[in-house]
Amino acid sequence: MLDTQAPPAPLVGGETRDGIRILTIANPPVNALSYLVSEALVNEIAAAEADDAIRALVITGSHGFFSGGADINDFIKPPPPGSKSVRDVVKALEGAKKTSVAAIDGNEVTGVPSQVAE
Repeated sequence: MLDTQAPPAPLVGGETRDGIRILTIANPPVNALSYLVSEALVNEIAAAEADDAIRALVITGSHGFFSGGADINDFIKPPPPGSKSVRDVVKALEGAKKTSVAAIDGNEVTGVPSQVAE
């Protein structure tokens, strides 16, 4: 029997328009910043930093929500070895030489997402 299921959608989608890398957090229902989302964001930020064609980064959320903060599902288990957290995302953004902007359209819970947006 053939597997007809579509592959899972990426937790962080990326597209480039006119030298601007747009990163969209897509972890419904509230775009929680899980270890996997954090890792994807850190990797995308590093790739954009290494690409001379990219002049700036925009981070946004999907489904009318920027982010609900840390993923509480990650609190019940130890972090996987080498995992990334929202602290790593903030560190990557603070160390980036390219301009980054948070495009907040919809809801955002104060705290960690606000640090990403700063």
